[in-house]
Amino acid sequence: MQPLCLCSLSIALVCSTAVASAPASGAAELLARWDRANRLAPALTATPDEADWLEGIRKKLTDGGALDAEETARLRSRVDQRETAAVRSMSAEYRHRVFRVFGRNGMEASRRRRAWNEVYASWLAAGGLSHEQPKLLDWLESATPYGTADEAWPMPDRPRFAGTVESSPGDGPRVEVNASELAARIVGWNVKLRELESRLYRRKTWTVGCIEPLVAELKASLVWRDDLALMRAVLMDSGRSTFVDLESPWFAVATLRLKIEEIRGQATAPGYSGSQAQRLAELDHLARLSAAVASLRSKVR
Repeated sequence: MQPLCLCSLSIALVCSTAVASAPASGAAELLARWDRANRLAPALTATPDEADWLEGIRKKLTDGGALDAEETARLRSRVDQRETAAVRSMSAEYRHRVFRVFGRNGMEASRRRRAWNEVYASWLAAGGLSHEQPKLLDWLESATPYGTADEAWPMPDRPRFAGTVESSPGDGPRVEVNASELAARIVGWNVKLRELESRLYRRKTWTVGCIEPLVAELKASLVWRDDLALMRAVLMDSGRSTFVDLESPWFAVATLRLKIEEIRGQATAPGYSGSQAQRLAELDHLARLSAAVASLRSKVR
């Protein structure tokens, strides 16, 4: 399933859609952004190789060195990816806490969910610039309620993104979504999901090599499904209640889980054809795939 990139989707702010070029970011600023993303989403951990590389970057800067163009580009790419993951982690936490705190007040819970949908849609509409993701993190950090519904918990102002023009006083930025194009994207996503499910349902002998790319494929597709869902929410909030549904990937996730257990059964069977070292390596690989599928499962409940 190929990711559905929303960058080409005709989503536009009523005021303007000009896209500004990214400003030059110094290494110290990039490292500060990295540290902040980790602080806001502590569940995100760096791989050992990534941690070692970053430690080398910090030491180089501490010793008075400077990063070359390749190192700077690599650091910026990793920071952008980490902030993207932090935004997704924090937005999930935001929705969870809004439900817990304001769940008994459906109108207020809906208002707060809609506010985040519109902030995120505005960022996408302004080009989805990676260096403006800190504004999304700022908003989520300020807007996420940690008290009770009885406490005053005002939402922050909507951030302004590059290329947008201020609205009239008292008005927030409005977002328009091309309904027909979004509907086509959703239908395409649904078709790809059904195609992936058909591949999972075929009778064959499953191996780690067969199942691993499917797990990666579904994981990537769920990222874009989240964006489609946000755009659909903007349409729903605008009063266009009749709109195509995003089909649930629950069956695909559940089937992946069953296939992994099937492979695990083959690896633990007395007639396993490989060596003991190969068996242990395969079981370790399966454990990591199981953890990845469990993470996907938590996102589609």
